[in-house]
Amino acid sequence: IMTAKEVLYFVRENLRDTKQPYRFSDELLLGFLNQEQNHISHLFNLPISVHRQDITPQNSDIILPSVALKILKALCNNQPLAINTLQSLKPHDISLIFIDLQVYQLSKKISGFIEIFYVPSTPNTIDSTLALSDIFLDLLTYHICKRATSIETNTNNLQRVQFYDSLIKGEEDRLAKIISSINSNKILTPYRKV
Repeated sequence: IMTAKEVLYFVRENLRDTKQPYRFSDELLLGFLNQEQNHISHLFNLPISVHRQDITPQNSDIILPSVALKILKALCNNQPLAINTLQSLKPHDISLIFIDLQVYQLSKKISGFIEIFYVPSTPNTIDSTLALSDIFLDLLTYHICKRATSIETNTNNLQRVQFYDSLIKGEEDRLAKIISSINSNKILTPYRKV
């Protein structure tokens, strides 16, 4: 478990931005943290939230409690639902139609029970506990540092951005191997359900 404040401490150490006045405000770095946490959550399909709802022909709108970065699975009356846009909808299928990142609708008016398993967007304040496990600390730090470095205007920036790109690639590969190994051995994953 890690807090936003702890992550920003590591980010400032990496950026050598530890003395006030800071080059990067806490608000800017926190914005980067929220965006990059969403990116990592989407990439690794975590954490997972479940939304359950009874539906009727009069009420088939589904409003998730938070923005869905990715829907992993949707069931209606324990039967899998396809997730489509209006443009890709097939006439006779019962599908979950994407309206926006938080609102979905069933393609047919039916009664039943909906279950949606999804990766939520989880915005943080400086004192928040992050949805990501601390196994992702380095990757999150590298992503935020890359974003911060890319907005600075000095001659070494391109090299620093490329340096963080290589760190990100290596860390993503390392984490993908760990997760693949855990999943193939049917071991419990290190993620928390939120």
